[in-house]
Amino acid sequence: MKKVHVVLDEALDVGYPDKRGAAAKITTATGKTFESFLENAKGEPECPLSEDEISDKFLTLSGDVLKDRALKVRDLVLDLENVTDLREIGTLLRCRKDA
Repeated sequence: MKKVHVVLDEALDVGYPDKRGAAAKITTATGKTFESFLENAKGEPECPLSEDEISDKFLTLSGDVLKDRALKVRDLVLDLENVTDLREIGTLLRCRKDA
């Protein structure tokens, strides 16, 4: 039995590019359904992420690659106006052979 069905909802495309919506409908094994709709996803210009959410997202997505350097990169970027040498960030972003 196929558990996931993805379908294009042309009604959602009508608002593009001003609206980039999504809808989901989940039906459980018992037949109960749950539905949700978003006109614009979190992170879109109309629904921006907070600074904490951006930070969390960065750490989540970069942590496996940058490891202990991720926090330092985040801190430097958030304080970019006081960074005197951008090479410090570039060095932290370079892939290490031991990684």
